[in-house]
Order: sequence, then structure tokens, then C-alpha cells
Amino acid sequence: MLLLANWIVINWASRCSSTGATAMRCISWKELKTIVPYSRQHIGRLEQAKQFPLRVTLGQCRVCWLLDEVQAWLQERIDSRSLTDTPDS
Repeated sequence: MLLLANWIVINWASRCSSTGATAMRCISWKELKTIVPYSRQHIGRLEQAKQFPLRVTLGQCRVCWLLDEVQAWLQERIDSRSLTDTPDS
């Protein structure tokens, strides 16, 4: 199933590159947790509250998240922090 998902993403990306669109990259839970150190349950709660990018269902037992959306979500958090968020020295 993972090979099929990779094939779909690669073919979609090559089609987009020929039309000038940017390629999307899907990331698995394993890669997502290296970017956002939250539990599966917390990610699910954030998704339900529309506070985190929604997962994409690739098959009956496979989901992924779009890397661009996750990075944009993280960048929003980085941009919203203020100097007062830093710990006192």
C-alpha cells in the first residue's frame, strides 16, 4: 500500500512540475512526530478542533499529512510567539 501511495505522489508531482505547479509531499505519522512532538491522540483532538492540518486518507489503513500544511502550521506558531515567551535568565 505504501508503494502505491508513493507512486501516486510521485506521479502527481511529476505531472504538476510539467504544468508549473508546485509538488506536494505527503508525510506519514512516523515523520510527522519528528516535526511535531505530539501524541496521536492530541493530533486527533487538534484536527477535530480545526487547529491542525487535516490528514489525507490514502487507503483503508493509510493516512498522511501534507508537509507544506504542517510546516505552515508550525510557522504560524513560530511567528506568533513574542519576546515574552522566552524563559527568564
